[in-house]
Amino acid sequence: MRRALLRFLRATHLIQFADRTVAMRAVAGNARRNEAYRAAHPDRTFPDPALVFETIGEADLEVFDSGGAIIARLGADHLNAAGLPPNPRILDWGAGAGRLLAHLPALIAPDARLSGCDPNPRAVAHVTRALPFVAMRRSENAPPAPYPAASFDAITGVSIFTHFSETHARTWSGELARLLSDDGAAIVTSHGAIAAARLPADKHAAFDAGAYVALGGAPEGSRTYVSYFNEAAGRRLFEPHFADVAFHPTSAIFNQDLWVLRAPRRPSA
Repeated sequence: MRRALLRFLRATHLIQFADRTVAMRAVAGNARRNEAYRAAHPDRTFPDPALVFETIGEADLEVFDSGGAIIARLGADHLNAAGLPPNPRILDWGAGAGRLLAHLPALIAPDARLSGCDPNPRAVAHVTRALPFVAMRRSENAPPAPYPAASFDAITGVSIFTHFSETHARTWSGELARLLSDDGAAIVTSHGAIAAARLPADKHAAFDAGAYVALGGAPEGSRTYVSYFNEAAGRRLFEPHFADVAFHPTSAIFNQDLWVLRAPRRPSA
């Protein structure tokens, strides 16, 4: 029943409207819980719960915050394993409301220079206000990002490739390679086999066969535009732009596949 409803909402381009309705109910339903969480953490500045819903599909500040700590730890472990240089320049691409950035400083080199970018002006305004140690900028939905080539030693992109068409994902794969230093590493995530288990049978078969599967009916980059790809499809996406692509399937820690992208390929002169 739920799958049939979702197919109808996508086909009629009503899924964003439905999502906004669910968001309003979630914000109202979590009001007391969020008030208590803010009171328990008076030294923190949390985002508007409506913005939180746009990020994670829930309006619960504790879920947003605790999940951010888990994701930051996972990302930091991979970044530290990649071998960050002194004074590393780190970009959280698609930083949203700073879910990862709020926790990252305690987990990486203390001299790291943190940047973030996102198309959502409300998210940019929140991070600028709440996390003054982050150089936050607004980016567009399509490349180029507002930075020169080789600006960063590390890039994180959590649940960003999960909301692009294949064409859009390819352009951003190339853009991340442009932004990354020669010895840098990009850590990005995607919807893999665990998430794809929710797909209709025909879409799931396409996923298993190595197709890039996108469910539209909403603007690309929005939470309600959702994409899935397996390891074979991911390698087709990333290997034209990176010589070293490592795949880590969904774990018990995080419900998305993780990719470590290194050795960015440079265009021929």
